[in-house]
Amino acid sequence: DASVRGHHGVQEQSAPSATWQALKQQGFVAVTTTQHQRIVLEEFYQQCEAFFALTLEEKRSCGPITKLAGRPCGYRSDGVDGREFVELRLLQRKDQLATMPQVQMPGFQLAAVQAFRLLTDVGASILAGLAQHLEAPCDSLMTLVESDVDLVEGISASVLRICSYSWTEDEQDEVAFGDHTDTSFLTVAPVSAVAGLEIQLPDGSWCCPEQGLEENDIVVFVGDFLQVVLDKKIAAAVHRVRRPPTDRRPRMSSPLLMRCSPEGVLHPGVPGLLQVERPLSMQDLQQFCDMKRKKLAQKQTSNDWVLRTFE
Repeated sequence: DASVRGHHGVQEQSAPSATWQALKQQGFVAVTTTQHQRIVLEEFYQQCEAFFALTLEEKRSCGPITKLAGRPCGYRSDGVDGREFVELRLLQRKDQLATMPQVQMPGFQLAAVQAFRLLTDVGASILAGLAQHLEAPCDSLMTLVESDVDLVEGISASVLRICSYSWTEDEQDEVAFGDHTDTSFLTVAPVSAVAGLEIQLPDGSWCCPEQGLEENDIVVFVGDFLQVVLDKKIAAAVHRVRRPPTDRRPRMSSPLLMRCSPEGVLHPGVPGLLQVERPLSMQDLQQFCDMKRKKLAQKQTSNDWVLRTFE
């Protein structure tokens, strides 16, 4: 099993308590991966690196961002500013899992499925630890989150977002992806070879959680859904991505955004969770968070195509 630890001065305690305190005090936890997990993530990283090395025409051949069962997937880039994204989801095909979009590269699909499932397992362990800290049933949070072996709609709500941020000759802005929170329960992000993820601390300052960690360790932080379910006991992490001014290498990352199960229901009386008068469907929570995000997007003055893509 991967081991979870506090970071930036969080004191040693039982693992569930350390996880809770780290998320509450600094907005994230750091996870040390096993050798097997590192091998899986390194193989996926190499596949992603090979994909982004293709020509723009070859990358676009896997399809633009389109909706399948209402869920966006595909490749997106403006071809100019050095920022590229693949929204990748699991697809249930008979008794096998595939990925969408289908990247036509030998080994890519298998590596992507293995990485998707590995990151899902890490997130599940974090959610189980939070439930234990709250003295709630151990599966009380995971039953609200989509399982990678039971895709209700045939395609995952959770998304593996593969990102590449490169410097261009005319690029002056170090901020590659502006301040935002994720529409997720948890975001599970392998540490990149080029540190650039920044998370806002409660005092308003910014920290770089990847610094001091090994490549392919994992940073986990809270998204909008879990903030609601925990009744705001832990806030969704405000974060951004910066291009390090002293490192001109492209930054590649592949965070998994764990999303609601369409069949998930929060029942009244679960210790430590939002106290509801009647069962709350995760589909209703999804619609609430989507509406909230759209209202915020309407107030967004930025014309950044990246922020518009992932509103």
